Order: sequence, then C-alpha cells, then structure tokens
Amino acid sequence: MLFAIACEHGWEVYQLDVVAAFLNAYTDRDVYVRPAPGDEERDPTTGEMMVYKLEKSLYGLSQSPSLWNDAINDRLIIFGWQRAHSDPCVYIFVRRDELTILAIYVDDILITGGNKEIVSSKKKELMDSFEMTDMGEVKRVIGIAVQRDYELGTLAISQGPYARDIQQRYGMEQANPVSTPGYGAELSTEQPQDQLLGPEDKQRFQAITGSLLYLAQCTRYDPSYAVHQLKRACANPAQVHMAAAKHLLRYLRGTPDLPIVYKKGQFRLSCFTDSSFGANPDNGRSITGYLFFLGGGLISYGAKAQTLAAQNTLEAELQALSFSAREAVYISNFMTEIGFKTFRSVSINTAPEH
Repeated sequence: MLFAIACEHGWEVYQLDVVAAFLNAYTDRDVYVRPAPGDEERDPTTGEMMVYKLEKSLYGLSQSPSLWNDAINDRLIIFGWQRAHSDPCVYIFVRRDELTILAIYVDDILITGGNKEIVSSKKKELMDSFEMTDMGEVKRVIGIAVQRDYELGTLAISQGPYARDIQQRYGMEQANPVSTPGYGAELSTEQPQDQLLGPEDKQRFQAITGSLLYLAQCTRYDPSYAVHQLKRACANPAQVHMAAAKHLLRYLRGTPDLPIVYKKGQFRLSCFTDSSFGANPDNGRSITGYLFFLGGGLISYGAKAQTLAAQNTLEAELQALSFSAREAVYISNFMTEIGFKTFRSVSINTAPEH
C-alpha cells in the first residue's frame, strides 16, 4: 500500500538501514553471560570465575526484537510520529496538512511524503538517534526489487533475484520452464506408505516450500494456490508433492521477474474473490481466492482453505465473500487512519451464481 500511495502522488520513497538494530535497546531484566574462552577472569577475593552482565540487548536473546521495537517506537513518538492502530509497523506525521509515512520491518525503514524538507528532517532525527545508513531512494528491500519510472508514473516491485536464488539453491536453474504453476495431479496428504519421502528428502521438500512461501507472500500472487497445496503436505510429503514443488520451480524458471506494477491515475481500491467448491481432496472443504487492487496493482491476495465445509457452491461463495469483507475492512480502516477518507467503502466483485 505504501508503494501504491507513493506512486499515485509522485512521492519518492527513501530507505534507511539500521546498523546492528538490536544492540540499540537496553535489556529489561538481568542477563549474565560467560566470557569467551581465553577471556576468563576470576574474582581476586574469592577466586570464582566471573561472568558479564549485559547492559544492552544482544542478537540471540528471545526478547531482543521486542526491546528494539520498544526503543524505536519510543523515539518516534518523541519525534511526533503517530503509530497506526491498524498496523503497528506504520507511522504517520502530519505538519501543515503535509503527510509523511514511515514503515519499519525490523532494521529496514522506508519513509515517504509530499514535502521533501519534512522527509529530510525526519530522516535526520532518526539518524542522529541511531546509527543508520542512508540508502537513498529505495531500490531493494527485504528481497523485493523496486523500479520507478517517473515519466510513465509507474512503480514496479518484483523478486527476480530471490526467485533465481531459489532455483540455484535447489539445482533447478537449468530446468525446462513450464507455463503454469499448478502440477495437475491429485495432491492429497493421504499417500501410500511406500510413496512417502525419506527424512533427507522430507527436509528438502520443507525447505523448498518455505522458500516458495516467502515468495508467494510478498509479490508472487500467481503461485499462491500451488504453494498452499505444498504447505498442506509439509508434515507428511510424498513423491508426488516433491514433483509438484519441482514443477513450481520450473514455472518460476520461466517467470522470475514477473512484477506487480502500480500506476499513477488508477488510485482506486477494488476486490475480486472466488471459491473452488470442495477443492480440498482430504476433507472436501472449499478454497477461497481473493485479490485486492490499489493503483492498478495488487496490495493483498491469497488462497486459503475455508474453515467450514460448504454444502453447495453458494455457501462456498458466501464464505469467500465473508473472508474478503474482513480483509476489506482492515484495508479501509488502514487507509482512512492514515488520511485517505475516500476508502471508507470497498466494492467486492464475485462470480455470479446460476
């Protein structure tokens, strides 16, 4: 949504990278560590081996992410930012009716707004408070490549380098590409015992599925259902599931750079939803598919199993509409909260029932 907003208004999106983010937060409890071998010290009085007491959080501590989140949040609040209730990783700053938006993902910060002077001053405040690297206008963040064309008024996001890395990691970089992500065979989780994968292949299948899941969650909407099928089989995968995973890698071989493109002048929110009646071969439940567009590009999408078994196609469609309506409420609330009041209503399009 941040990219769609920036594209529509012609705002530049800047990136800051926090250096050793977790080390900026102080510990909230007493934590002691043993010194590294060779650096041991003994108490001169008792002769007992001494330990170190941590003053700041450290990578590897379970509470370190939360402590860093509290530290950066406290500083942003001091600087006048307002935290969004609908998304705690997004902050807004308004001065003289000029909107500035900031988004945080662990140690990556994106900031954009209509007034360059305000954006620059807010960046400086953060860089004076924490050690950060100014990456300039964003080109790549959390594995997502960002391409901007100001003349055409477009902003494209894709994961080409990540998709190629997956293929290389699992030895599929020279595989013949296929034209569709779906394997086509029945992918039930109930498979004959002699078809189940061994421990090594099972771990490999789970690793492939995890890599594909991140791809599908960020920018690749097209293999969402195929990844959903693989995910269901992770506990007990068989040879057919491994074949389906390799088929999906072959599909990515032919479409590594497929982008989501946002276009200026198309700042409308629309939703399309559908269901596949009884598509789950294990329990007969239906699958919900949904797409939300803003600025001509996708901002939310997915393929999810329905929680209740529908008795007919109408019930399946109603469950899909219900799920999409909940997502629409979230998006509408978020857009309204950050200052875009025109998104209080959302049109949801679905297939007609005959």
